Amino acid sequence: FHDYVFQNQEKMQGGGEKFLDDAAGKAGANVAKMKKDMASEEVKKMIDADMKEAKEFGIEGTPGFNVN
Repeated sequence: FHDYVFQNQEKMQGGGEKFLDDAAGKAGANVAKMKKDMASEEVKKMIDADMKEAKEFGIEGTPGFNVN
């Protein structure tokens, strides 16, 4: 999935969510569950917590690295 999306970034820019749905389906993902999870408040809270932690470390994009 990652490699396909990375290699087709132009298509992702133009195709948005439909492109990601198609890519996930090609990778064998359960697209209906993925869409449900993407819309869930629980997943949103997890993403928000990860983004908050990244911001605390000064990470503003991906990939981001922290060296101890």
